[in-house]
Amino acid sequence: MITSGTTSYCSNQSMLAVATDVHGPWYVAGDPCVGDTDHTTFDSQVSSVFLDPRTGRHIALADRWIVDPALKHNQHSGLIDTSVARYVWLPIQFQDGMPRISWHEEWDPSAQDPTDAHPVGGGRPHH
Repeated sequence: MITSGTTSYCSNQSMLAVATDVHGPWYVAGDPCVGDTDHTTFDSQVSSVFLDPRTGRHIALADRWIVDPALKHNQHSGLIDTSVARYVWLPIQFQDGMPRISWHEEWDPSAQDPTDAHPVGGGRPHH
């Protein structure tokens, strides 16, 4: 399970929790985001994980509520225009059985081989 803390519309660090049974016990396995130096899930919050049945690729679906970088540390929700929110879709790759999410400026979700999605850019989203 990929989850995060609660900071209103502000992005925060993702956490990975793992269990062999849905009823637990669960243990925290750390942040699945690779290269996310600000610990903000690439300025987003993962809302769900989608399994593409065509490719077998797992895709992290995330909300980017704060689009204006000047407001990204402002937790007063009255100042945030959620009508301009964006979505971030990132491929999940597995390393030693653990999911890893890296920033990709662009990638082809229809590619059959999940290793075709190579990170580009400096690991940070461009605003």
